[in-house]
Amino acid sequence: MSVKINKTVALHKGRVFTLLRENITLDNGVTVDLDVIRHPGASAVVPVSDDNKLILIKQFRHAIGDYIWES
Repeated sequence: MSVKINKTVALHKGRVFTLLRENITLDNGVTVDLDVIRHPGASAVVPVSDDNKLILIKQFRHAIGDYIWES
């Protein structure tokens, strides 16, 4: 999936993160506004089932411009 960024507006710029509103057009032609937080790092929690299987889905995330595996 790819997106076209039509417009970016900075809503807040702080010491640790920046909050942006991006107007984008998706592959299917739909145009939407997304709020995106830009920051220097993150953490994650990964659920594990009782039989020790990881529970993940592959999801496109505009903020990083790619697919990621997430819980």
